[in-house]
Amino acid sequence: MKYIAIFIIFALINTTNVSFASKNPETVSKFIYRLWRIKAKQGANTTSYGRVFWERPYVIFPIVPDTVKSVKYNLRGLDCYTFVESTIAGQILGLSHGANDEYNADFRNIVNNLRFNGDSHEYGDQLYYASDWLYHLQKLGLADDITKKLGGVRYKKHIDFITHHTYLYTLLENHPKQLEKIKIREKLINKRIRYFIPALKFSTIAHKLKEGDIILFTSPVHGLDVGHMGFVTIKNNTPYLLEASKIYKKVTIDPLPIENYLAEHVHRFDGVIIGRLKLNTLNDPSH
Repeated sequence: MKYIAIFIIFALINTTNVSFASKNPETVSKFIYRLWRIKAKQGANTTSYGRVFWERPYVIFPIVPDTVKSVKYNLRGLDCYTFVESTIAGQILGLSHGANDEYNADFRNIVNNLRFNGDSHEYGDQLYYASDWLYHLQKLGLADDITKKLGGVRYKKHIDFITHHTYLYTLLENHPKQLEKIKIREKLINKRIRYFIPALKFSTIAHKLKEGDIILFTSPVHGLDVGHMGFVTIKNNTPYLLEASKIYKKVTIDPLPIENYLAEHVHRFDGVIIGRLKLNTLNDPSH
């Protein structure tokens, strides 16, 4: 497994088409410095890395299409997707790099390989659907979807939101070849056997969740799989949500336990999908 871990790192770090917005280099450097402070602490976990972004502003669409073949990644503000993604990229970086390594380019490249499917990194190759993104993490060996194991039930919803709402994605609407890539991804998603835990059943699995688990909130919106995501953080043996919050306009921990959070947002979310990261195996030769 040591050799698999090494392969994962080198597979994640390669040439990419993602760039940072013009004001980002200083932000990235500060982020990297804080990574090292976290790594120096014993027992640092995923949510420790997530707190690097504590109170970072929430923004809509922090990934900005530059051209069909490139996108700009904005770390000065995050949405729920880029918060989770950047946290995982930061943890991979912290676990796999030495003190003298060049960080900026490698962080960008890791993010790119978490975000895109395969070797092509055009606009239509992004993993827009969060459940598809979690599946991608499984293929990389970075996480497991444990929803079925927790007692989840079949999630038979047909996913096609993007192809029916192309006006929300200008570059897709104006570039049929890019839209075709999305249609192919949707077909692949719909062929998979998927699971979720209905919101009303969450209390039966809450005690099985662990610090740093990825939690995806399934959406009742027609054709859409997931409406929000974040990390589980445990307080007093109760799971709470570490998130880039649209409500509080920043990265924070929601004051409600996740069970109550689901009840509060019953019209927004109808269940959850749970992913468990395997990042600690990257620097543990015994795995």
